[in-house]
Amino acid sequence: MRKHILTAIQTHAAAEYPKECCGLLALGRKQQYFPCKNIATEPNEEFCIAPEDYAAAEDLGEVIGIVHSSPGRHQPAVTARPGDVRSHSNALAHPELAGRRPADGGAHR
Repeated sequence: MRKHILTAIQTHAAAEYPKECCGLLALGRKQQYFPCKNIATEPNEEFCIAPEDYAAAEDLGEVIGIVHSSPGRHQPAVTARPGDVRSHSNALAHPELAGRRPADGGAHR
């Protein structure tokens, strides 16, 4: 991952602390980080990407990763490729679920 993207993620995580930040990596003409609003009911414990933010990131290009901070853990941000983590896969396959809290944990952590 490019240094400017890592810096953007770390800056976003620091600005949202102690809440968990979340964002998307999009690949259009270039790879870029798109910070998203965390609409989880417990934003200090989990994340849920706002559906309008997911849609806006898709307008930039293909969503290739989900980024979220893990406040209190050693690494400031964690990335996942779409489908790598069960809790992320429904949000990528079904962005309309991103604002909901399905029984299987679909779009949130």
